[in-house]
Amino acid sequence: LAGPPEFTSVRALPALTPLVAQGLALRSSFFACAEETLEGLAAGHHDLAIATARPRGGLLTATPLCDEEHVLVAAPRWAGRLGPGTLRHKGPVVLAQLPVVEVHESLPLVSRYWTAVFESPPAASGTVIVPDLRAVLECTAAGAGLAVLPRYLCERALERGELVALLDPPVPPLRTYFLAVRTGTLALPHIARAHEWLLRAAADW
Repeated sequence: LAGPPEFTSVRALPALTPLVAQGLALRSSFFACAEETLEGLAAGHHDLAIATARPRGGLLTATPLCDEEHVLVAAPRWAGRLGPGTLRHKGPVVLAQLPVVEVHESLPLVSRYWTAVFESPPAASGTVIVPDLRAVLECTAAGAGLAVLPRYLCERALERGELVALLDPPVPPLRTYFLAVRTGTLALPHIARAHEWLLRAAADW
């Protein structure tokens, strides 16, 4: 199984553990880039792949797995400084004045969120750049700045009050995950079993 490190670790691998108890041998590889994940699948390095892009062509077959909701979050001390409604009305301006925690210098999650919610790109650079969303979560909860995180990853921190959702947009930004295989390989029982198991589990995600 290949996929993004955070989603694969937190969602997919725990969902497959019952199959391990039933005799399935499981190996996993992590890739931050969807293209690299799908290239490895096409080359036969993996049996299943989870990617944030739908593969093109007939070599691979993909099924939508689940949608990931993105949330703009910060530690309570940052949220307290903003005041009610500030981000909704002055989002891009405020963002430029606050430290940002992200996975890459290009601010992929923040840029996607700002374009979807404020219809403008962010005018800021990252203050803390770390290539793992779990590290982004910890840095943000520790007060390093604001971040955009998948809800599944930050839900517990929100419930415990370690993070605060800064906005509640009517239509939150979403990202779709796809479960991909090489066309025809679902005829193999072990791949078909894992594929079906992940799709069933994703109904609750």
